[in-house]
Amino acid sequence: DDELSASPPVVKADREEQASGQPWTSLEPLSGPVFVAGATGRTGRRVVRSLLEQGWRVVAGVRPGGITRAEAIYANSSFIGQEEDIKGRLEFREWDGMNEDSISRAIQGCPFVVCALGANSLSLAAPSTVDGKITQNLIRISAATAPYSTETNQLLRHFVLVTSLGTGSFGLPASSLNLFG
Repeated sequence: DDELSASPPVVKADREEQASGQPWTSLEPLSGPVFVAGATGRTGRRVVRSLLEQGWRVVAGVRPGGITRAEAIYANSSFIGQEEDIKGRLEFREWDGMNEDSISRAIQGCPFVVCALGANSLSLAAPSTVDGKITQNLIRISAATAPYSTETNQLLRHFVLVTSLGTGSFGLPASSLNLFG
């Protein structure tokens, strides 16, 4: 415990460098759009709304054929606010999580990717496909297509995984993970 409390906090020294001397990676709204996979689901909608309220540009990833549904969800002005600026920062892109080219096109130009996918808890196969294979594909393609900085020796894409996998009631397919803590 003493070792942990003795370590100095990491603080931002200035816009260009962290206190450690490493280049600062900007996480500000103007630093690029955020691709949100699962943008029409309950968690995805909250993520999109929060990002828009903070000033981010958002690319909402929707299933093939799902743009009309997504537009209807997000057309509700009480959901995303009255400001036209917010609506102007929201773009919809169809993507197929089982198709590498589709994933690559969907995340193109997005230095930030948020995966808020979630399987239908009533389907036995969905957790394996959605929470498993599709999420793995998104992670793999995000890393493989990320711009690379030779200056900092870093990939220039951030990936955030948000999941409620394993939090459901016992007896549902994904809830079996609860047995492992």
